[in-house]
Amino acid sequence: MTIELDRLIQNLDVKRTVLFFGAGSSIPSGSPSAGDLATAIAAEFKIDANGFSLAEIAELAELERDRASLIRFVRQRFPRPNPTGGILNIPLYKWRGIYTTNYDELLERSYQIRNQPAHVITTNYDFSKDVLPDAQPIYKIHGTIGQDFVDGHKSRMIITQGDYDRATDYREYLFTRLANDMAGGDLVIIGYSLSDPDIKSVVDRVLAIQGKMSGAGGAVYLVLYQRDEARARLFESRGVRVAFGGIDEFSAALTRKGPAATVVESSSDDPVQDSQILSTITIDVQHSIGAFPPNAVAMFNGWPATYADIASDLTFTRTAANTIAATLAAGTKQFVAMIGASGVGKTTAARQVAVQLERQGWRCWEHKTDFELVADEWISAAQKLQAMERHAVLYVDEAHLHLSSINEIAEELVEQKLSNLRILMTCGRSQWQYRTKSPYLSKNMSELVLSKLANHEIDRLILLVSSDNSIKPLVEGTFLGFSFQEKRRRLADKCEADAFVCLRNIFAQEKFDDIILREYAQLGTADQEIYRVVAALEYAGIRVHRQMILRLTGIAAGMVAAALTNLVDVISEYDISERFGVYGWRVRHKVIAGIVAKYKYSDPAAMVELFDRVIDNLSPSYRIERDSINEMCNLDTGLPSISEKDIQNRLLRKLISVAPGEPIPRHRLIRNLIDLEKFDLAETEIRVFESDLGTDGPVARYRIILLLARAIYTPGIMDEDRVVILRKAEAQASASAVRFENNRHVLSAYCEVGLELLKRTRDSSTFDAALKGLRAAAHRMSDEEATKAVRSYERRYFEFKL
Repeated sequence: MTIELDRLIQNLDVKRTVLFFGAGSSIPSGSPSAGDLATAIAAEFKIDANGFSLAEIAELAELERDRASLIRFVRQRFPRPNPTGGILNIPLYKWRGIYTTNYDELLERSYQIRNQPAHVITTNYDFSKDVLPDAQPIYKIHGTIGQDFVDGHKSRMIITQGDYDRATDYREYLFTRLANDMAGGDLVIIGYSLSDPDIKSVVDRVLAIQGKMSGAGGAVYLVLYQRDEARARLFESRGVRVAFGGIDEFSAALTRKGPAATVVESSSDDPVQDSQILSTITIDVQHSIGAFPPNAVAMFNGWPATYADIASDLTFTRTAANTIAATLAAGTKQFVAMIGASGVGKTTAARQVAVQLERQGWRCWEHKTDFELVADEWISAAQKLQAMERHAVLYVDEAHLHLSSINEIAEELVEQKLSNLRILMTCGRSQWQYRTKSPYLSKNMSELVLSKLANHEIDRLILLVSSDNSIKPLVEGTFLGFSFQEKRRRLADKCEADAFVCLRNIFAQEKFDDIILREYAQLGTADQEIYRVVAALEYAGIRVHRQMILRLTGIAAGMVAAALTNLVDVISEYDISERFGVYGWRVRHKVIAGIVAKYKYSDPAAMVELFDRVIDNLSPSYRIERDSINEMCNLDTGLPSISEKDIQNRLLRKLISVAPGEPIPRHRLIRNLIDLEKFDLAETEIRVFESDLGTDGPVARYRIILLLARAIYTPGIMDEDRVVILRKAEAQASASAVRFENNRHVLSAYCEVGLELLKRTRDSSTFDAALKGLRAAAHRMSDEEATKAVRSYERRYFEFKL
């Protein structure tokens, strides 16, 4: 039995509701229906429309003339977007997702009119665009009226049968995202009539998705603008609830339910809470200390120390934390980077800095790593802090993921003399040292390497575990029996002064690996599989979340709670975005993840098979999974750690196919092809990269390296031909050095060309120019790595002269 719209709306929780629009939602604003569009195309192109669908008629029209004529005519049928009525109220609510098969741009225009952020997806490349964390995603399943490849866009209007065939992968990614959005939420399909041939295919697809969700999906509603009780019963027999009405009636019912989510102006002295965006993606240190109790047992099990743990003196003070807090407080450097390997205690040390400064009256915040660092919002916050004469520090973990935003923030803070906001960053050394930093960042930054525990830090640790009543009961009795000096010697020798392993070995005298493996063995088979997959993915750099694990392991969504209960203190789930239904999973420490991965994926082929499965199941509509694509390319534990470059390249090509807008997998593939001396393939990849994404610093460098490699390694050519190729490399390097004047990698490649020309022609002019540029960059940026490179090239030059 059909239901009234008001009753349907009362059943909805907007934040957990997904909208799926058909053409009927746009008709009140002047857009044609699918049937009207098909009739108009048939008349214009003189096609007998009898029995043909819109896609078939459009295909015949394209064959009759050409693509450009078809697209031009279709655009004429859609008026300039001028939304009216109910569609204008859609932006007033925070929907989990909006999907549409409409070509028009009424939704986009509605969000502009209401001044609400939206992220419009029309092609695979749009997944990789930087967007505000709270922006409303709008997924256009059939593309958009304003963009088609005939105009040079990556997007295409999916209107002909051929378009449907070519855009299969793109539409599959959207339906995968729809499946995830439906988990625990409701779906409202609006803007169709029951006589519309597309409605059955849409509902069939949705019900197939729901059928795979093992009861975890919500209700599916059809809001139909033409009343047809008989056909409605057919859908209701399949579990779909039907109501009659159009977009205007739907919007009116929403209004009757209650007010929309309106922006509330704040006059607090907290610029983060004043920002709708920052308040949802930032941890307030002061609030965290007061709101959450300390937990010594959790730290014992390997979870990072929380702000409450630190404030309760459940951690031992790192010397680096004292040094950094003094640096930031004195204002001698506005930016500080603490780098080091996993397990050395970077996160705890950084949080100790924040707690110290908070006690001095500073405002202290931590950025939530899984979200975009929004530069404009932090610049605005810094301006407010300056006006209020308040000092604050922002802590950014995994800083390499946010380096472009950090560079932008640093530039504005220095240019505008906004010195009251300081930034503390932590990062793995291998992820940090090779990335290019803005001169505004590097010249005003102190860089500190955190490594093994110093003797005095071990002393503090021993005193902590020997005296604190909440920690002392956890300590292994045999450890407590030793004298102070023996405790110190055993920790320094056995644990090699690694901060986390050192801490854990205080509590048991067995080998740390054995502790973890025994814990693993005590789990059930299904839980072991989840544990080993999550651990291996996290160790490889992949950012794990619930939906990814459901896809990879095949466990039912309804079993998630039970699995997490069984894995308590082993794996935790945390909110990334409740609105979008994204929940992160993590092992309690990356050192532990590495141990599990080492033993449970000891066969390299097993790790390759896991990478294959991950890539096959990626959904690039999620930012966390796009980050994973890039992190899979890290040098230490990602795809480059696979010894066979041909296997790497196969996996990299799969990544590029999944997310063509991500540059890093393309960089890795080009580098590998050059290393394998497959120069023609590398040249092709460079051309495709530049066509798709333009030229960036790494690709400019690879163009230079490619020409240099050809000059050196191409067999069977004369020396004079090698010099000609080197001169081409020189021209390329010279131009790139101007464009990327602060990129030490480009400038180093220029120096390599200069050295090779020096060897072959005795002409040092190219090398002199290149080294001059590298020296200038090192001076401009105060870059220690660039300075080291200068010394290295000077040494090589003098060695050659000798």
